[in-house]
Amino acid sequence: MPITADTHAADLRTSRRQFALRRLHSLSGILPIGLYVLVHLGINSFAASGAETYNEVAEFLESLPYLIAIEIPFIWLPILYHSGYGIYIHATGKPNPFQYTYANNWLFWVQRWSGIVTLVFIGWHFWQTRLANYIYGRVIDFQMMVDIFSDPRWVAFYIVGLIAVSFHLGNGLRTFLLTWGGVVGDGARKKVALACAAFGAFVLIFSLATIRAFLQ
Repeated sequence: MPITADTHAADLRTSRRQFALRRLHSLSGILPIGLYVLVHLGINSFAASGAETYNEVAEFLESLPYLIAIEIPFIWLPILYHSGYGIYIHATGKPNPFQYTYANNWLFWVQRWSGIVTLVFIGWHFWQTRLANYIYGRVIDFQMMVDIFSDPRWVAFYIVGLIAVSFHLGNGLRTFLLTWGGVVGDGARKKVALACAAFGAFVLIFSLATIRAFLQ
């Protein structure tokens, strides 16, 4: 059966739509989600200064007017889109790192699975903290986090989740720079890969240091 002009036009529209959705998925992983992760880690780092300082920062944030009106469009909706489209990519992608052992094939495979782990982790963390605050009025403070980390199982859960977040963000930054044409040449790609890996490692170390502050 010959390909008609209408069929070609429909395929072209689908291709363009997929291109736009993938670009938006890539962008949303950095802005605003990646930026939010860094800000969130920065806020939590005040735990290293003690309960009083951390509680003052948390209280200030909770006192911001229209906080939920800011969170929904600029944080939670982008996260829902990024995770939803990421699940679609995970379901439709067919990487086989055990058969084709190329580095990029492995990175694609690990990126997709780290995204699933990250989604579970962020979803549960949101339930334990923000939703507990919205629904039950539980105060988000230093003691809340101390209570959570009093159970070693939650400590292990958070460590695994933060490993996934750190890798997904670091490698996501690498793919973002490649996707958007910010890196040209094999040498530049290798340097960017090393820089993004170092960035991911920094995020992980910074995150684990915050957990340690709640355990002391």
